Amino acid sequence: MNNPLQDPGFFHNPYPTFAALRGTSPVQKVSSGGGRSSYLVTGYAEAREAFTDPRLSKDTAAFFAGKDTGRNLHPAVSQSMLATDPPQHIRLRSLVTKAFTPGAVARLRPCIASVTDELLDAWVPGEQVDAIESLAVPLPVTVICQLLGVPNADRAKVRIWSNELFAAGQPARIDAASHAVAGYMADLITAKRRAPD
Repeated sequence: MNNPLQDPGFFHNPYPTFAALRGTSPVQKVSSGGGRSSYLVTGYAEAREAFTDPRLSKDTAAFFAGKDTGRNLHPAVSQSMLATDPPQHIRLRSLVTKAFTPGAVARLRPCIASVTDELLDAWVPGEQVDAIESLAVPLPVTVICQLLGVPNADRAKVRIWSNELFAAGQPARIDAASHAVAGYMADLITAKRRAPD
């Protein structure tokens, strides 16, 4: 089957495609280009099973190893917690676990509520709103930016890079965004070390 994520119309409104796929074939083989295949998983139960199946890998570095893909994903992204298998995944996860305990998450509640209020205040009463684009997408990125100390003036570009990192079927955009966000974060860390808040 052709990869539905390669359809230019998909990027304007992916939700009907995902709904159709969930209803007809929640797991399907798709072309990844260059003669390779991947599996597109859209069903919740199927995704949960895939995430917990030790036979499957999230290791993007291993996936691209030895293949002439032309990919140039920044190591900070290709070796992140989201893209590694145990034991590396477990080591990285242990570094951030304390930030996501129930108590730590409860302390984030005022920050999350404040960001949510700001996003909702931007909605014009009586006008149609895309809740995904104007709330669900910017909320986590904005909260993470606040936690990392990203200045307000830089948050729009961080959000763009974050979106680009998940530009399915567009490896050049993903690779460019991986370098942009990694370079920005390295500079931010250097600046924070020089002048901590």
